[in-house]
Amino acid sequence: MKKRGQTDLQIRGLPVALRDKVRRRAKRKGQTMSQYLIEVLEREHARPTLDEWLDEILSGPRSRSTMDVAQAVREAREEREEQLAANFRRVRGDRARP
Repeated sequence: MKKRGQTDLQIRGLPVALRDKVRRRAKRKGQTMSQYLIEVLEREHARPTLDEWLDEILSGPRSRSTMDVAQAVREAREEREEQLAANFRRVRGDRARP
């Protein structure tokens, strides 16, 4: 007996080898073929496809940032280089001590 919100799906033209593979995998998991295929379909459709994701991103609000991204990257690199140089001087200074 079907529960509310459930339906049946028939697949025509399923290659026998694929059916057998599905049957083996379902058996290995202790599931019926239907249970196994529902799990596979749910997992496959849990995330959007690349096209769906791009559509969602492109239809969303546009950023109104006035930040100069290239300048922000340059500043972050300079800051990181200063940190590395300070660490190097500290480590080099530690080795110079007896």
